[in-house]
Amino acid sequence: MGANAAPALPAHPNVPPGEITQANNNLGELRRIYAAVARRQAELDATVATLVAAAQADIQADIEAIPALEADLELFADDYRDELAKGRGETKTIRLPNGELVFKPTTLSVSIDDEDKALADIARRGWSERFTEPKRIIVKDRLKDDDDALRDARKIKGITVNDPEEQFQIKPAAIKLKSDTKLKTEPPETDGIDS
Repeated sequence: MGANAAPALPAHPNVPPGEITQANNNLGELRRIYAAVARRQAELDATVATLVAAAQADIQADIEAIPALEADLELFADDYRDELAKGRGETKTIRLPNGELVFKPTTLSVSIDDEDKALADIARRGWSERFTEPKRIIVKDRLKDDDDALRDARKIKGITVNDPEEQFQIKPAAIKLKSDTKLKTEPPETDGIDS
């Protein structure tokens, strides 16, 4: 028997040889199908990766145009907010057919970036009893309520004081896309199958 010859089919006294041959042929066909599906899935994956890269290159100019468009919209909204957003409460919204321009007030907040450094600086200033709890955590609400301490807290490493301000938001109208295309993304199990 040569090096590339197929192994002989097993013989069994209670199983007709034709049944063994058919089972072996079915296994061979499944092997061929699994390999073809795995190969095709790999080709599809490569095609999708190529399409994604091309699409990303195509939209790069659009992505780069976004900051200028947003800046123009903010200037427009600043110039005409009183005329276009009257009587709408604290949050001012300019509604246009293609979306909304929103001025939304924020509240005073304190964030702690590095609690250990901030705690050390608070202790050095003698503020531990006023602005920390027994577990040695900074009580941000107490700090926010003390104007003098809040002014000095801006100098503490690890504490950021965010003053109340108005956030500007751009909300384009939603675009609904419909796709009926469904691809199977997982190839069949191919362990032990050569392509």
